[in-house]
Amino acid sequence: TIDIGSQIIGGTIKPFESPQTLLAKIQHVFIPQTLNEQRQTNPEDIKNFKIKASIPKNSVIIILKIKGTVNESNLITRLLQNVTLQAIQDHQRIYNAAKQNLLALKEQLKTELAALEPAKDNWANERRLLKSNLEVHVAALANLRNTHEIMPPMRSIEATGTSRKLIVIIAAFLGIFLAVFAAFLAEFIAKVKSQADS
Repeated sequence: TIDIGSQIIGGTIKPFESPQTLLAKIQHVFIPQTLNEQRQTNPEDIKNFKIKASIPKNSVIIILKIKGTVNESNLITRLLQNVTLQAIQDHQRIYNAAKQNLLALKEQLKTELAALEPAKDNWANERRLLKSNLEVHVAALANLRNTHEIMPPMRSIEATGTSRKLIVIIAAFLGIFLAVFAAFLAEFIAKVKSQADS
């Protein structure tokens, strides 16, 4: 599960990019790249894994899913983490630029405030305004967060393959079908023999 990083712009929390844009990058760049690397580093592994990425309705998080066996859990975890890491690294540049900008503004405001401190009382409003701006930028810096993994990859609680009940039902139907077919075949062979004898 990937949570998109965000920053405060104009008093509103805004994601680094829309969930649909990140989803498109994940589906068309990060997943193919991860699977390609897996095939190149393990050419003997002929299984084609399929990683599905989706956005739940009315959400800003991205869910990654992959099917596999318990024996493949380490490989599956590595594949999912690789896709997540690419999304995080893609947003790292936005995070770094926003952080540097906020830090620079904070230092500039501190410098301006320090220059006004020894001044007379007629600069009180200016000092108050600078302190207020400084608090806004400190809050924006505190609320700046990078894209991150909400929950590490984990195995689903319920098995996602064909259930045992379904297998038993199919086997029972196949058994009945084969028994009926064998009976018709035996009757047909008996008729053919009786016609050949007469």
